[in-house]
Amino acid sequence: MTATQTVIKSTHCHPEGKVPVLDHDGTLITESPAVVLYLSDLFPAAGLAPVVGNAARGSYLAWLAYSAVETAQASGGNLAHVTGYASKAAEQAARIAGVLTLWRDMGAAEVTAEAMAEGIALAQFYLGEAAPLAEAATFSAPVEQAETLRTWLLERWAYPEVTPREMDKQPLAA
Repeated sequence: MTATQTVIKSTHCHPEGKVPVLDHDGTLITESPAVVLYLSDLFPAAGLAPVVGNAARGSYLAWLAYSAVETAQASGGNLAHVTGYASKAAEQAARIAGVLTLWRDMGAAEVTAEAMAEGIALAQFYLGEAAPLAEAATFSAPVEQAETLRTWLLERWAYPEVTPREMDKQPLAA
C-alpha cells in the first residue's frame, strides 16, 4: 500500500473538537501521537519512524509518549492539575519497561521495543487514573470555607454553643 493508493481524510470531527483527526477507510484516529504512529506504521517505506523490530523503535515510542504528556501539562491541558506525576510519566514508562524486560529475561542487556510499548501503555494508564483521583481530592470553595470555620470553632470558640448572631460579631481571623 502506498500513500497514493490510500485516501486519508481529515474531515471528521474529533470527539472533543480538537485537531488532528484522521479518517482512514472508516478508522478514526485522534491525538497527534496516535496519528503520527498510525501513519508511520501505515507507510513504513516512507521512513517516518523506526519500523517494528528496529532497535530504535523503543526510543521513538518513548518520545511520542513524552511529547504527548508534555503538551497535556500545559495550561488548560487535561493533565495541567497533575503535573507533578505527569512530568515523571516518561521516566516511569522506562522503568516499567525495564522491569518487564527483566521479568522475561533476567540476563537482558537492553529494553526491548515491545517492553517499551507496554511500559508506555501502563504509564499512560496510571496517568489516566491520577487525573480523576486528583480531581476527587480537591475541595470546593464552600467546603474549604466550612473547614476553616470548623477549625476556628474548635480552636478559638470558648463556648459550648454558637448562634449565627454570635458568629456575625466574631471575626474568623486569628
